[in-house]
Amino acid sequence: ASLGRFDARSRAAAYDGSRLLEALLFITAFVITFSKIRIKVAGGNDFFISDLTALLFVLAFLAHRISRRDWVVSRTVGIASAFFVAFLIVYLVAFFNLGTEFDRNLFIKGITKWGINFALLLCAVAYLERRSPRVYWQTLAAFVVGFTANAAWGICQLALAESGTNLDELILGRLHLYEKGGINIFGVAGESNIYRTTGLTFDPNHLGVMLVIPI
Repeated sequence: ASLGRFDARSRAAAYDGSRLLEALLFITAFVITFSKIRIKVAGGNDFFISDLTALLFVLAFLAHRISRRDWVVSRTVGIASAFFVAFLIVYLVAFFNLGTEFDRNLFIKGITKWGINFALLLCAVAYLERRSPRVYWQTLAAFVVGFTANAAWGICQLALAESGTNLDELILGRLHLYEKGGINIFGVAGESNIYRTTGLTFDPNHLGVMLVIPI
């Protein structure tokens, strides 16, 4: 038992200098549901802000491991990596069934986003399993707080929509973070619109599915 406690302390001590990793993980967890907020990059493409923070965390994590020459991974990360390879093979086989350049470009964009998020999963698990339970709960708290902010945006979105104002256009549009969209109009009753809030997601169903995680 004493050896186990020493091993846990030594592993935690190895990460005492990784405040950047911790901050990037918390930020990523906070913004992971903010799919409307995108940043334009070269070539007319855009990055979700969560993809950008996730990529920064992955690169920082790999740099940290490489600098320490630490190649050890747990069984959990190994199994998840095997699933990553299996999924990747299936997706790459599907690539040869694409008939147009538009389809291929969309495929590349989709698999890039998928790759970033799966890499985030692998690196986050590898990072958290060497940290204390406190860091795990702080990461989960960052996600819940971020989703709460997302839901609060949705409430404001609904309130302003009732007065004829598009909150997304009013704020995100002026910041050049989002160019179109807004609350979902489900239908019309008499002369009044029936709204379904999307928050900082693209679809009210997306917002509902994300709500399952903090619950």
